[in-house]
Amino acid sequence: MIIQEKQEWEVEKILDSRRHRNKIQYRVKWTGFHDPDRTWYPSHNFENSPDLILQFHEEYPEKPAPQN
Repeated sequence: MIIQEKQEWEVEKILDSRRHRNKIQYRVKWTGFHDPDRTWYPSHNFENSPDLILQFHEEYPEKPAPQN
């Protein structure tokens, strides 16, 4: 998918979150892309997916989340 002239992958589901060096990272499942390592990505990569982030943290309120 191209958004603002940049290639972007669609997030199918957020699988986990963690705090790494005092910043939030997410492990995700990408739509149509197989990532066997399930790499951790910084939270700012998901600015176009606020609904998925909210859904993840509602389902897993004990997981690390960005500070508001």
